Amino acid sequence: MAAVTDNWRELFFAAVSEGIHVYEERSMWTSPWKKTDLPPNYSIDDFPKIGIIYDASGCMDDVKDEIVKVLKEFQVSYCGQAEFWVVEVDETVRNGPYELLPDWKGFGKGTGKKANLDPAIDALGVIGWFNVLIIATDGNLASEPCLSPEAGAVILLYPQNHKSIAEYFLDTVEIIIRNYDQNDGG
Repeated sequence: MAAVTDNWRELFFAAVSEGIHVYEERSMWTSPWKKTDLPPNYSIDDFPKIGIIYDASGCMDDVKDEIVKVLKEFQVSYCGQAEFWVVEVDETVRNGPYELLPDWKGFGKGTGKKANLDPAIDALGVIGWFNVLIIATDGNLASEPCLSPEAGAVILLYPQNHKSIAEYFLDTVEIIIRNYDQNDGG
């Protein structure tokens, strides 16, 4: 079930931070000579990685500025302590994967084509394993996702009118974005 709150940012920050810190705690207790439950390709020396799949179909245009603002805040908070990788997707990968850097301006304009998440999951797979994967979509996809992302936790960001896609992923947190224009009374 999706969380509905006026302060969706607080819930989002908590979910991403939790995803990052779960694997930081695991890595602190690992020893090179012991078998661990860490995923393959994960090294204690790695920075936590956050993957972001943005539905570039146009369905997120009403909340795009809110998402950009929060991602920039997160990038500043974790600057030099985490990597943020972005893929913008509709039927195919439109842009990415690219690393979110301090001079990032935001997402491109919506294309009007329904999104297919598999090309984005595949593109991020080249980067490696992610502590957290954020998928910003309205859930009206061109096809059901077939690929499983290599991620510890999946956070689904939805606009007000959405279709849940949580059934396709494990360890999922669903958050409905509310911007000031959508809030009753501002």
